[in-house]
Amino acid sequence: CEACRDRKIKCSGTNPCRYCSRRQIPCRFRENVKKKLYSIEYVVRLEELAANRSLSTGQKTRYGITPLKNCGNDQFIELPNLQEAEELLDIVLNSLGNIQHLFEPRAFCDRLSEFYSATIDRTDIWYVELLIVLAIGKLLRGRPDSAGTLPGMDLYQEAERHLPGMMSLRREGMTAIEILSMMAFFLQCADLREDAYVHAGMALRLAVANGMANENSYSGLKRSEQAHRCRLWWTVYMQERRLSAATGHPLTIQDSFITTKHPRDAPGFVVPAAMIINIELAKITGQTMDSKLFSHMIDHPLTQKVVYGAQNRTLIQHVQSVQKILKKLQDVAQLIPSEYTLNLTRAPRLSRTAGTLYLMLHQAS
Repeated sequence: CEACRDRKIKCSGTNPCRYCSRRQIPCRFRENVKKKLYSIEYVVRLEELAANRSLSTGQKTRYGITPLKNCGNDQFIELPNLQEAEELLDIVLNSLGNIQHLFEPRAFCDRLSEFYSATIDRTDIWYVELLIVLAIGKLLRGRPDSAGTLPGMDLYQEAERHLPGMMSLRREGMTAIEILSMMAFFLQCADLREDAYVHAGMALRLAVANGMANENSYSGLKRSEQAHRCRLWWTVYMQERRLSAATGHPLTIQDSFITTKHPRDAPGFVVPAAMIINIELAKITGQTMDSKLFSHMIDHPLTQKVVYGAQNRTLIQHVQSVQKILKKLQDVAQLIPSEYTLNLTRAPRLSRTAGTLYLMLHQAS
């Protein structure tokens, strides 16, 4: 349309187009321009849905969840109203605190208001992200579902039905990484660790493919984009490390390949001190699984694994491994900011952040 052409942005091709519809401005096409009835992304998603029609529907799984059925346009579920959606968003943000960063709250709030003020576009990838956030909020709120399934599972399955294939998803960049990492978070909270590990691994691989593990990829970006990108990378990294340890599966990437620096202070973002401690604890958790990152600290030349692993080790190797890990944990514990330090000389009054940091510390040990 003329508005998208003037602003040099991609037009959805519908009449009115997505851009003009959201901004409630006239949408005009030039007479000599052939109008597209549907966007390319919309057609690709319909083809992917058609290709998945052979999914099984009769098998029951954990929590009474059935495998995903075919989804047509008549199977969209009803979303919570705007007020409830904002309440669920607050629940999610309070749970994430300042030691994780799965999405940018300010940008999400802006999109949320726009989404509810216009006609719902269920072909937009952001619709999938909204569904996941609402699903996490419902799960953390803990109110039993009327159907007897896990709270938020209906929204989660709706998100899976609209999730593009991996090739299309990769083109969505940061949004795709946010979606997969939040799906992993939902599944982890639902005690589905194996499924969470798979999604966290996909999120990490997409992040690596987008250059987020490389510090050089951050140059030239706006400061707010750098802060969001860096925090998201380390959150996905922490997810993958802890889920690898929880399931006993291999790590996706070695620390030696990562050059991205820790999060820095940035206007509009929480101080990253607590998150940096959380990152260091996740690193140590990963090092208990793979000693190729850590074996130079152990004297024995035949050492292959630090604490856990399939290869045989002598008793002295195992003791040395545990000692080195405990020493690193002790060093990190000394770096916990004073406002989060546990004082056992008086009745403990822990904040959520402090409690989580000490929980991660003792889980790693």
